[in-house]
Amino acid sequence: TITLAVTWGLTKARDTKNVVEIGQLAGVVEAFKSKYEFYPSSKIMIGRNQSALDAESQRAWSKMYPTMSQTDWNQTNAALVPTTPITLTGDQAMVFFLGGFQEGGSATNPPVFKGFSTNPKNPTDFSAPCTKPFGFNGAQLRFMGSNFFGYNDAYDIPYAFFSKGLQTTSQWRATDCSTLPGSPTPYFQQSGTVFNYFKGFQIISAGEDKVFGPGGAYNLTNPAVSGPGFDDRVNFREPKVGVK
Repeated sequence: TITLAVTWGLTKARDTKNVVEIGQLAGVVEAFKSKYEFYPSSKIMIGRNQSALDAESQRAWSKMYPTMSQTDWNQTNAALVPTTPITLTGDQAMVFFLGGFQEGGSATNPPVFKGFSTNPKNPTDFSAPCTKPFGFNGAQLRFMGSNFFGYNDAYDIPYAFFSKGLQTTSQWRATDCSTLPGSPTPYFQQSGTVFNYFKGFQIISAGEDKVFGPGGAYNLTNPAVSGPGFDDRVNFREPKVGVK
């Protein structure tokens, strides 16, 4: 009985932590939107040669730094910017947009988050004032190589992160978190050709069972979710995904 009580207490504490943290992350995502006029994308390419990036990534960098100098980008703190472009998706993209460029760090040590420079021409000019990075818990960061990290929930499973970002279609890209347990996709309501995703972004925790629900068509007031996904936590409603 004591063991069951302890287990229940730990589970409750982790669930509470997830709820609080999702709210905190969502608040910083909204602050990013207020500053840069778009929700941080759930897929972003980073590289010194802007012309080698995909169209959506180029739009994102142009929105953040409309007068960005390619020369300055290549010369100032260039070690933090991959020579060959890399693509961050899901929680990795979320960590990048909320924490900024990441210096140092390894599988056993968290990085130093630098934020983004306020120099309108150069995001890595850290001699200028910088945006304040989100206070990520170092124990929850997961090393992805190349100075970039993802972020785990209280159950040690990566958060799923989906966003409209600067996609030009009404239906969001569904593959940004395909490597996570259960291959989650964003939740939506559909009316004809119109897709409603409830928010401009979705942060999802897989919950106690550590497996995401599949996402897809979803009724906010009468959810028909059982099995994996029932205990998922999200930023667009207070109860668990499967709870009415």
